Amino acid sequence: MKTIRTWAWIGLAEGLLVLGLAAIAPHFINSPFPIIGFFIWFIIIGLMGGSIGYILWRLRDAYLARIIFINSFPIYRYLGMTSFLDYSSSRVQKMIKLWEIIHDEPEFKSLNMSPLEFLLGHKHDDSSTRKQEN
Repeated sequence: MKTIRTWAWIGLAEGLLVLGLAAIAPHFINSPFPIIGFFIWFIIIGLMGGSIGYILWRLRDAYLARIIFINSFPIYRYLGMTSFLDYSSSRVQKMIKLWEIIHDEPEFKSLNMSPLEFLLGHKHDDSSTRKQEN
């Protein structure tokens, strides 16, 4: 959710910037320097295209990361694509390989970490959740 919230704030800021640039571009097009107006429109198209391209790329990579993780650990099939927005598919592959190497070692077993907790990089603390519920 943190990633989606960040994207929403960036999208809002970008939307305001685009509106501001779109408001001043016609003044330059009708001035002695129309090239500045055209340059502003190219900036607007570049901003919007870059943002849409990045979002599509991240969604595709999150989808791939989910597929890789679910294929290795089918018990986590309930996780949605948004759970993997913060992790690249290559990172998920590396973490799964590392998990396969160390999950049988006694020191690691003493941590009692699930594959999901290992991917996240921390152990989920149930006591803090219970304190927040009360």
